[in-house]
Amino acid sequence: MRTYTLTIPAPMGLTKSGSRTALWLTANDRRKWRAKAALVRQWRALGRKAATEAAVPPLDRVQVTARVHRARGGRFDPSNWADTAKAVLDGIVDARVLEDDSHEYVTGPDMRAGEPRDTPCLVLTITQL
Repeated sequence: MRTYTLTIPAPMGLTKSGSRTALWLTANDRRKWRAKAALVRQWRALGRKAATEAAVPPLDRVQVTARVHRARGGRFDPSNWADTAKAVLDGIVDARVLEDDSHEYVTGPDMRAGEPRDTPCLVLTITQL
């Protein structure tokens, strides 16, 4: 079994007050559909880029664990970040690492909380089954 780790830094934006913030896709999003679609495309492109740069070869079946590393600590529900992991997995499919991200090819992603980091990121661990 081979394991590959992809670290995808979160795109950054500004809040209404001008503070920098990570632009995650979460179940709590209240963005308009057009703004959400643009962010999905961005995360998808980041997933494709990460898989390509890491030279992950084509894989048949995998288990995926996704760790959400936010800039600050505190309690949060990692499963709310599943939309981010889904967009990244779509990018990995675009990179032709996986034929599809359906249950026939992918178990997961299992969402986990990571430790706080200066640069918010999503870390995917892809294990070949």
